[in-house]
Amino acid sequence: MIGLIFSLIYFFVFKFLIEKYNLMTPGRENDDQDVELLKKKDYKAKKAAEAGGFDPNDPYIQRASDYIEELGGAGNIDDITSCATRLRVTVKDDGKVASDSEFRASKATSVVRHGKAIQVIVGLDVAQVLEKIQDLLENSDVNISSEAAEDNSDDPYHQSAQFILDSLGTHTNVKDIKNTDNGISVTVNDPEQVDSEESFISLDLGIKQVKIDGNNVIIQIEQQNEYFDAIEAML
Repeated sequence: MIGLIFSLIYFFVFKFLIEKYNLMTPGRENDDQDVELLKKKDYKAKKAAEAGGFDPNDPYIQRASDYIEELGGAGNIDDITSCATRLRVTVKDDGKVASDSEFRASKATSVVRHGKAIQVIVGLDVAQVLEKIQDLLENSDVNISSEAAEDNSDDPYHQSAQFILDSLGTHTNVKDIKNTDNGISVTVNDPEQVDSEESFISLDLGIKQVKIDGNNVIIQIEQQNEYFDAIEAML
């Protein structure tokens, strides 16, 4: 009986407060308030974008901010450039660079590490990501050399061949290349720098199959002769 009395009291008290003062109770929050639960990384990226006057909802700004943080912060980056699909970075302290899983969470395909030389495999939109990284770094107090790779060739296969070369670990990883009946045969210095078959095929260049056997890589691709000539010309 006592419980029923208190229930009625609570009901009429809250009814009065809601009608009189529009009291916010659970389930009656203002719909205009956007309550977002942001991850720590997302929060930092948003703040960095806003501080630099950039659109915090720009997906390239988000990724650029993530990569800067995962590379140990702006102060840990000595030099950053890009090739067809990768960010090439020289860091001051490779111990500050995040794990591969953290980079993959930021939409990187993979990371190649050689001491202070770091390659972040971003994909075909690497130029857009680098541009946003440059914008964010310009708003920091750190002086960093950064530039994008230029394509000055008139060969229509040149840029696409560059994508393949980058997937092989760039030209520095290619020891020998031959045009065979089975495909383009490449001997690499370090097979760990070579992208997966899925990454090659995702380039959408007519690659049918990629076989990786130790230091030997066989690439079966349409217009094989043209691609072989273009790759060989860049070595």
